[in-house]
Amino acid sequence: MNYKILRALLFGVGLAGLAGFALVFYDFVKHRNDRLATYDLRKLTDTFKPPKKGVDEGHLKRYDQGHYDVLFKLDVFDNTPKAPATEGGGPPQPPPPVISDKDLVLACVQYVEGAPAECRAYVYPKGAQPQEGRILGDFYAIGDELSVQLQGKPEVKLKLEAIRPEEVDLSVVGKEDSAFTLRRKVFELGTSALVQLADGTIPVPAAQPAPETTRMMGTDFWVVGTQDLETLRQMPEDEVIAAIQSKPATDERRRVKGQRITRIPADSVFAGRGIQEGDIILSVDGQPATDRAELVKYLRSQTDTDTFVVELERAGGVRSITYRLPG
Repeated sequence: MNYKILRALLFGVGLAGLAGFALVFYDFVKHRNDRLATYDLRKLTDTFKPPKKGVDEGHLKRYDQGHYDVLFKLDVFDNTPKAPATEGGGPPQPPPPVISDKDLVLACVQYVEGAPAECRAYVYPKGAQPQEGRILGDFYAIGDELSVQLQGKPEVKLKLEAIRPEEVDLSVVGKEDSAFTLRRKVFELGTSALVQLADGTIPVPAAQPAPETTRMMGTDFWVVGTQDLETLRQMPEDEVIAAIQSKPATDERRRVKGQRITRIPADSVFAGRGIQEGDIILSVDGQPATDRAELVKYLRSQTDTDTFVVELERAGGVRSITYRLPG
């Protein structure tokens, strides 16, 4: 074998390898900035966008004829998770709100123009049943928070944002973009509407008969039912005590300030009539409620009055509830 030819061949191979390395190194030095630049996936994705219809350019020609639809349907460059499609093939629907105006009832509104601090709204959950010793719903002022427990749903805390004559604005506490408007339910009456006569006077409608059971007619205003009143008149004192149980409540100096309602049975004549368990009765028509026996004696002696005003403490605040007796 001719060793000169072998050495020449090996030299040529080595020279070719060295030349290849030199070319690669030269290319790296020449394009050093591009080689070390940050990889831009968006830029790469843009290079594979389909051309506009009728334009013969881009990487995927004749895209408008459907030759490369499958590549774009794969969406290999989009790493964001896809929302599940609906059964009908339409766009995915947003999740339902945790609570809406369809879950609540706005029974009545006390609106005082120019005095938002005096405005009140009576709100309660739709379809809710009154608990033992408590009435359904309550009056709330602007800024008050109320807890709502719907059947089959977790408890939701709402905040009363605004009160208007026929509607209120509510929002879920701690949840952005959760505000909604609750409108007052309108009841259709069988009688004619209130009218104003030509002389400017308003005709007074005939007096309505007193209800059989006690009903709320306005903000902290109740009309005692004829049947409830008759039941109270016939009840001996021990049955009255059992129907609305209480114990003395004291202030910071341990002085008796009133009677704390501890229990109102569900079948009691007082259940759902304005007074709730936990309320502290402070006085009735100015008569202090420090002594229960004296208070009951005072109430039985008031045969000529047609209205009682009960001052009580509830949730740290003092409020007055008016009861009007049937005439």
